[in-house]
Amino acid sequence: MAELKAMFSTIGFKNPITYIQSGNVIFDSEIEDVEIIESLISKAILHTFGHEVPVLVKKSSDFDSIIDSNPFYSDSVDTKQLHFTFLNRIPSSVDVENVELTDFGVDKFKIIRDTVYLCIENSYHKTKLSNLFFEKQLNVSTTTRNWNTANKLVVLLKK
Repeated sequence: MAELKAMFSTIGFKNPITYIQSGNVIFDSEIEDVEIIESLISKAILHTFGHEVPVLVKKSSDFDSIIDSNPFYSDSVDTKQLHFTFLNRIPSSVDVENVELTDFGVDKFKIIRDTVYLCIENSYHKTKLSNLFFEKQLNVSTTTRNWNTANKLVVLLKK
């Protein structure tokens, strides 16, 4: 993670902070266009580490809204069941409608704009509501974070 943090500084982003071994990096940028930022980071990762990986960037202003919009959160829900799958773009309404027709039993999801809210009764690693599922069904790139990680990122964003 130290090398990743250094890479962010090298390509001109300010105040990079990494969070555990999750691949999450918080940084400041004067660039407003998220797609340009994603492209810069993706190219730098390929150049620095030799890996081609999808990169998703969220603005700090988006995170509070994402957390607050969780349709599954309540005081009675075990937050270990809650996850967020971030999409690199808003999927087509047709793709969303087709996915929403699928029944996953006790596992529930709700797609709002470019975020899939998940409530997984058992282990996330055993659900069929995986990144691969949403990538194939919605024709997007994804990354998933659990409730605790997403909330920790919000705390770090406010420092």
